[in-house]
Amino acid sequence: MKRSAGAAKPLRARLRSSRCVDDRTILDKFEKHFANTLIKRDLTHEQFIEAWAAFVKSNPRRIWKKQQKEIIDSQIIMANRFYRRLSKTKGGLEKIKQIMENRV
Repeated sequence: MKRSAGAAKPLRARLRSSRCVDDRTILDKFEKHFANTLIKRDLTHEQFIEAWAAFVKSNPRRIWKKQQKEIIDSQIIMANRFYRRLSKTKGGLEKIKQIMENRV
């Protein structure tokens, strides 16, 4: 797939093509980008949490319960799929047993 002339290159490509001699400089660039991404993610996540809390406070339980139930159920389904796949791998059953023993 060709990129248009104005499209920005992905970070890896920019780092690879940069004329940095020192690996530390490349790592610094990556860390700054990663830190900025995390800060943006945390801000939007915090805003989402605050908005969801306001929604829960201002609406009856029957309205938001269905949405919350779908999220929780999907997490359980994904965990079961993971355990099923893990059990088919070499040493998977032992790992599952270890996970279950270490649960708090």
